[in-house]
Amino acid sequence: EKVAMYEVDVDEVLQEKERILRGLYTECDGDEHTRSMEMPQLRCRRVVVGADLSNSTWKSALVKAGFDKTKPSAWVLEGLLYYFEQDEVSLLMLGVRTLLSPGSVLCASVIKETRCG
Repeated sequence: EKVAMYEVDVDEVLQEKERILRGLYTECDGDEHTRSMEMPQLRCRRVVVGADLSNSTWKSALVKAGFDKTKPSAWVLEGLLYYFEQDEVSLLMLGVRTLLSPGSVLCASVIKETRCG
């Protein structure tokens, strides 16, 4: 069984990412015709989940897509939390916590707010 990678984001972002990725594997020849190149084979099973991480609905969407909370998982929240209000970050972290099993890890980029004055 392959490792599964769940990519959770709002539908608009996922659609744009798919469009860009497909475009990377199309090139023009001298006659301005396009031909598709074969996309590289992933070493994991990629599951795209359209959901809004700023509210609690993403958890059910993730589980519905096949996420198994009884298995260890690695979470990467890169470049995300900066855009959330504190209450949204707290809600997200509480949701992630309910889905973590022993052996899971969480990596996140966090920017500390600095106030002057």
